Amino acid sequence: MNINITGEVKNANNSVVYSKYGNITIENTSTTNINGLIYCPLGTLSINSPNVNLNGVIIADKIIINGSCVNVNSSDDIARFVGTVSEAYDFSGLEYLPEDWLGDTDEDGLFDIYEKVFDSDPLDADTDDDGLPDGYEVLKLFTDPLEIDSNDNGISDADEDFDSDDLNNIGEFNYQTDPYNPDTDSDGFSDGFEVMEIGTVPTNPDTDDDKLLDGEESYYGALYTKYGYYFDPLNPDTDGDGILDGDELLNQSIQQDVDTNDEVIYSVSVNMETNENIERNVTITSMFDVDSITSNTYGMVGEPFEFKSKTNFESATISFKIDQSKLGDSEFDNLVILWYNESEQTFEEMPTTRDYVNSTVSTTTTHFSQYIVVDSVKWYQNWENSLRWLRTMWIGGTTYSRDIHTIFLVDCSSSMASSDAIRYSLEVGYNGVTEDNIEAIRQDMPGDIPYYQEHYMRRLCDRTQIIENVINYKGSNDLIKVIPFSDSVINDSGFSGNYSWLKTYIQMVNNNGNHANLDSALSTAFNNVVLDSVDKYRFVVLTDNNVNVSDNVLNHNWNNSDLIFINLGNTPFRNQIINIASETGGSTYDAINAYELTYESGGFLYTPEQFVGEDSDGDGIPDIVELYGLRPNGQPINTNPYSQDSDGDNIPDN
Repeated sequence: MNINITGEVKNANNSVVYSKYGNITIENTSTTNINGLIYCPLGTLSINSPNVNLNGVIIADKIIINGSCVNVNSSDDIARFVGTVSEAYDFSGLEYLPEDWLGDTDEDGLFDIYEKVFDSDPLDADTDDDGLPDGYEVLKLFTDPLEIDSNDNGISDADEDFDSDDLNNIGEFNYQTDPYNPDTDSDGFSDGFEVMEIGTVPTNPDTDDDKLLDGEESYYGALYTKYGYYFDPLNPDTDGDGILDGDELLNQSIQQDVDTNDEVIYSVSVNMETNENIERNVTITSMFDVDSITSNTYGMVGEPFEFKSKTNFESATISFKIDQSKLGDSEFDNLVILWYNESEQTFEEMPTTRDYVNSTVSTTTTHFSQYIVVDSVKWYQNWENSLRWLRTMWIGGTTYSRDIHTIFLVDCSSSMASSDAIRYSLEVGYNGVTEDNIEAIRQDMPGDIPYYQEHYMRRLCDRTQIIENVINYKGSNDLIKVIPFSDSVINDSGFSGNYSWLKTYIQMVNNNGNHANLDSALSTAFNNVVLDSVDKYRFVVLTDNNVNVSDNVLNHNWNNSDLIFINLGNTPFRNQIINIASETGGSTYDAINAYELTYESGGFLYTPEQFVGEDSDGDGIPDIVELYGLRPNGQPINTNPYSQDSDGDNIPDN
């Protein structure tokens, strides 16, 4: 507020006259003595008196003294009290000032009281006549409203382009954009490009309101430069089909480099048909040390990743890039992808495609959640070991020992060349290959590749991999027989549990035959099969839909045997094969991820009518489950069977 002091003799001895935002006027017709502090830092001190004696301190924006006799003396005492450095201007709390104090007479966006501070003209919206209002210069540009060229670089404040977006400051003012942000609306296009080139609104990220950002449309937008999809940023329905551009379904992909704990996975990608822009709507997040369940998944390689999408989709392909040199004791061909079903707290295996050349492990899904890559051999062996113990809880029925013997009938006809191509791998420890001689073999190999493939290299394909998986996790007394065949039987390994013996016959698998005649191969396969024993025999045919088989195979005794067909081809099995498998009690698989086949093994079997288990601590969890049971992520439950609260946190184990 303003302060007016009138009267005769005025004495201000050690007193303070204070008006931070207003003016102070002292008037008399005699004498004015000032020995204290007059304070009006943003206003004007006017003294109208014939005799003026100043022995104190005056702080004001402007001082006007009208008098015939003026004496000015310094006062060290007052100076020490108030200091000799002016305080910084502080406009906090301006909202509490009277409304008429916050006026903006020239409507330049700068309160008149501010104009006092900057010495700009409160009656002229553009004091320095540079085209920019004083308020815009002070509050937005931070330039001097009294100088046309504030930084004295030869360019007027109006023509400067502080954010290098090709829109000068006068343009930023006219379009109400941020002069220090090249992309005010964060749509992917610079302010200048929007104004000068394509005519979109730089303060609206979606000018045509079609759910696509301006920076995703036009020939310069992200969708065209990445995929070739053109959309008009000024037309919400570019092709006129009644569907907004942002609702059109587009095949898109997103790839994200990652740095996993063990360095095995170094890139994750998603490919799917979706609307809008996948880059904005899909997120890939590592859940390592975030979700305690998935972070400790047994047999995991890399880290668990959570996938989220803001838009709907019918299917998406998730791919993980693998650094095979970092796999350690895991093999690339054993990697599978698990889906963590959080609502059910279960881990479910996804159909997994492994691309050895591009080193990717992929799956196609209809929903997003957390996905984890695991070593399937470790994962399933872990569960099998647990289940062997848990089976002992089944009591009350007949107990007997049964072995499961598997006869592999391996199709080696020419059609398998496209269904299950063979590749070769030079490996230390295989056929005399050592760390010392492997480099020499690699150097000599180009001279006679067939020779080295035959004598030193491991023959790999899905057929050999399935056989080796079964061998690795069979029961101790289970036996394996390998019979490669095409027009006729190529060889018969006989029943054996010795991998070294069976390896020779596994390596006979080829694609050199003309046709696949299963009838004759099955007759050979029944050699040494003990009919009507408690043991189980599985006849596993690794083939495609081109195998020749007749209903005569049903004449064999299938009492304790199953006939199982695994399809490695690209077309489903015909009904005849499905019916033959069903008649023997077997089944058909149109994918090789048949782990109920691969990991079933013989051992002690129990046939109970009820589930019973000793529960020493009465917590509702049988002792053997606490000792040998697994959590959903494959980690042991490992609670104390003699304590209801193993970790002492007052929450019962169950």
